[in-house]
Amino acid sequence: PSFEVHLGYPFHVRFGYQYSKYDYFLDDETTGDPDIEDYIAHGPVVGLDIIGFNGFMASLSNSYEFRRFPNSPISDESYYALYTDRNINSLFFYVSWKLSYNWELNVLGHFDYDKEQDHDGNDSRTNLLNFELSYQF
Repeated sequence: PSFEVHLGYPFHVRFGYQYSKYDYFLDDETTGDPDIEDYIAHGPVVGLDIIGFNGFMASLSNSYEFRRFPNSPISDESYYALYTDRNINSLFFYVSWKLSYNWELNVLGHFDYDKEQDHDGNDSRTNLLNFELSYQF
């Protein structure tokens, strides 16, 4: 759930909270222990949209997720790096700007910082940044 606040044209701010639960199971042909992959994730979401002046549009959102794996065996002998408790901060932005009748600029970015809570050295970062400058005839 979330709610949106209109700060006046062209600003919109969103505040929300996300919750998801994943339960994995085996079919008749699969072997293994899928219970270690089960997790619950929740956390706040904040966003800002700017729409409308001179062909400019921008969107920025940030989510902070607490992802917990209740069935993961955490010990030195049995350590599953993929299925440990994590805090994940995700930042996403998009900008589109019609600079003139012929020129348009688009920028897209997504940055993730995934921090493991149980062991040091198993954090990850994922960054994506795309620029596009186009000319229309």
